[in-house]
Amino acid sequence: MVELRDAVGDDASRMTDIYIESWNRGFGHLLGRRQATVERIERMRSDIIADAAGWTVAELDHVVVGFVAVGPSRDPVDESMGELDSVAVDPQHWRRGVGRSLMHLSLIHISE
Repeated sequence: MVELRDAVGDDASRMTDIYIESWNRGFGHLLGRRQATVERIERMRSDIIADAAGWTVAELDHVVVGFVAVGPSRDPVDESMGELDSVAVDPQHWRRGVGRSLMHLSLIHISE
């Protein structure tokens, strides 16, 4: 069963790996492959700690396998709307309900 919890700074390395792996699997052949770097990990850690977007991780058997970030809309037309900032699932866990759980949570947060 997918467990959801708030992300913490210590999740940054795993979340960066998930972002890179899912990007490369889904888009790498079209838009170029990406690499995990210390800078990317530290930017992720800073974003999580700043919590400008509500960061949530999905776990299976206590292992982070995906994440989502939801925050206020950056669209000046309607600042009351929410926005899905980022969502990624480890490709090894695609088609197991992780993304569905994260998207369901994001819809709840966006509509609040």
